[in-house]
Amino acid sequence: MKYIALLTLFLCSFQIKAQNDLKQFVKKGDNTSLDIKSRLASLQKAAEILTNINPDSALIVLDASSKLIGKIISNDSLKYLQENKLARARVYLIQGLYPKALEYSQYALTISEKFKDNKLIADCFSVIGQIYERQENNIKAEEYHQKALKLNRVIGDSVRIATSLSLLGNIYGATKRHVKSLDFYNESLKFINPAKNPAQAAVAYGNIGYVYYELGTIEANKQVADEQLKSDYFEKSLIATNSALSIFKKIGNKRFQIIAGLNNGLVYNAMGDYVTAKKWCQSAYDDAVDLKIPPLRSDACECLYKSNKAMGNANEALRYFEIYKQVSDSIKNTDNERSMVEKELNFNYEKEKLSDSLQYAQKEAIADSQIQKQRIGLISASGIVVLIVLLMVVLIKGKKRSEELLLNILPFDTAQELKKNGMAETKNFDSVTVLFTDFKGFTTISEILSPKELVTEIDTCFKGIDKIMGKYNIEKIKTIGDAYMAAGGLPTTNTTHPIDVVMAAQEIILFMESLKQERIKNNKPFFEIRIGIHTGPVIAGIVGIKKFSYDIWGDTVNTASRLESSGEVNKINLSGATYELIKDKYQCEHRGKIEAKNKGKIDMYFLVGKIQHS
Repeated sequence: MKYIALLTLFLCSFQIKAQNDLKQFVKKGDNTSLDIKSRLASLQKAAEILTNINPDSALIVLDASSKLIGKIISNDSLKYLQENKLARARVYLIQGLYPKALEYSQYALTISEKFKDNKLIADCFSVIGQIYERQENNIKAEEYHQKALKLNRVIGDSVRIATSLSLLGNIYGATKRHVKSLDFYNESLKFINPAKNPAQAAVAYGNIGYVYYELGTIEANKQVADEQLKSDYFEKSLIATNSALSIFKKIGNKRFQIIAGLNNGLVYNAMGDYVTAKKWCQSAYDDAVDLKIPPLRSDACECLYKSNKAMGNANEALRYFEIYKQVSDSIKNTDNERSMVEKELNFNYEKEKLSDSLQYAQKEAIADSQIQKQRIGLISASGIVVLIVLLMVVLIKGKKRSEELLLNILPFDTAQELKKNGMAETKNFDSVTVLFTDFKGFTTISEILSPKELVTEIDTCFKGIDKIMGKYNIEKIKTIGDAYMAAGGLPTTNTTHPIDVVMAAQEIILFMESLKQERIKNNKPFFEIRIGIHTGPVIAGIVGIKKFSYDIWGDTVNTASRLESSGEVNKINLSGATYELIKDKYQCEHRGKIEAKNKGKIDMYFLVGKIQHS
C-alpha cells in the first residue's frame, strides 16, 4: 500500500484559502445574471475544491456544469467539456472507480489533442498515469508520466514540472527503486515555491517521508540490520510526514491529512509502537469513512489489522481484515480489471468515433435552420436508421459477450493470438512460480454436507481465491476437485512472481480463516487449507479443440503439487528454489529434506514471517 505517494495534478495548481471561497464559487455558478462562461468557471473552481473535501459533492457541481456546457454552441463548448470530463476522471480516481476514471480521462485527451493544447494534453497524461499507477500497472504509468513531464518541460511551467517529477518518484517507489525515487522527489522540490504552493510542497515532504519509511523497513528486514540507520530512516520519515501534515491542516485538505496520518501509522507499526500506530490508523479510518473514499479506508483497515494483530487483539484484527477484504474487492476485482483492458483496446476506435461525433454535432448546429424543411424525408429515413442501429447494438453486445467468455477461459495475450491466427503457440518459460492449494478433510466434510451445500462452499472458497489471484496478477490454471492451481510469471514474464505468489498465499490463509470463523459462528463444518509453492521452468499452451483450456506442464508443476501434499494446515510450504528467491524479504523455517512421493527428498521451508508490504 502506498499512502503519501498519491498525487492529483490539480492539487498543486491552486490553494484553498477558506471555506467561504467555495460558497462564493457556487454562488457565482448559480447566478443566472452572469454570462455562462463566468458561471462555468466558478463551478469548475468549486468542483476542484470539493474533489479533496467531498468527492460526491464535486460530482453534483460537475453535473450542474454539464448542463451549462450544453447551452454553448461553439468550439468553446469542447474546451469546457474537456475540463469537465477530466475533473470527473480525477474524482473517480479518488473514489477508486478506475475504469470510469480512465474512460473520462481518455475522452478529455481526445478533445485536447483535437485542439493541440499541450497543457490540457499534459494534464490528461498525468491523470491517466495515476490511474494505471493505482492499478499497479507501473510500466504504463511511467510511460504516461514521462509524456507529461516532456510536455511540461516544453511549456516551462515549474509547478507542472514538479508535479510530473513527483509522480515519477511514485512509480520508482512502487517498483522498490527507493533511492531513485528520492532523487525525483528532491528534484521536484527545486521547482516548488512553498510560499506560493504550500500544498505541492506538502506532497513532496510527504512523499519523502514515505520513502524513508520504506528504506527503514528494508534495513529492519536485513539479516544483520544496522539499528542506528533504521532508526534514522524512521525518524526522518516522521519529521517529513509531520511537516506535510501541518501544511495539509492549514490549507484544509482533509484527504491528504488522512494519507499523512496513515504514513505515521505505518512508521509506528514498523518501530513496534503499536498503540501509537493504532491511534493514527483509527483516526484515518474514521475520516476515510466520513469522506467516502474507499481506497483510503482499505489502507486504514490494513494498517489497523497489523496493529491489532501485533497487540494480540485477534478479534479486532480479523474484523479489520474482513472489512479490508470487502472494500478491496469492491475496488479491484476481476471485472474491474477486465473493463480496464477493454477500454484500453477500444480507445483508438472510440477516439475516431468521438471525433466523428464532434464534427457531426457542429454540422448539426449550423444546419439547424434547415431541419424543418427536410422533416418529412428525415422521418421516412429514420425508420431505416433505427433498424440499422438496433442491429449494430445486437452485434456489438454479442461480440462483447464472446470476448468476455473467451477472457474467462484464456489469458488475454493467448486469447488475442488465438483470434488473430486461429491457434496459439506453446511457449517455454524459464522461471514461473506455481501454487497448489488443497482442503484438509474434504472427503469427511463432503459426507456431512448435501451436494448443493458442498458445491456452494467450494464455489465461495474458489471465488475468493480467484479475486486474490487477480489482485496479484497471477494466472489461474485450473481446479481439480478441491485442488486449485495457479502460476505467477506467465503468460507475461516478470521478475516479481515469487513474491507475488507468496503474498497471494498469505492472503489466501487469512481469507480461509475468516470463512472458518464465520462457519464456526453458524455451527457448520469448515475447510482448512494447505498451500505448496515451487519455482522453476514450465511449458504453457492451449489443450484441445473442444472445451480447450490454458495449461502448464513440467517437473515444476509436479514438484509444486508435492509441496502442497507434504505441507500442513494453514501453512505455506516452500521449495528450496522459491526460498532462495524470497529469503531476503521473508522469514522462513527450514524443515530439512522431506520425502515427497515419486520425487525423493526435497528441501522444504515453512513461511513464518513477512515484511511490511507496500
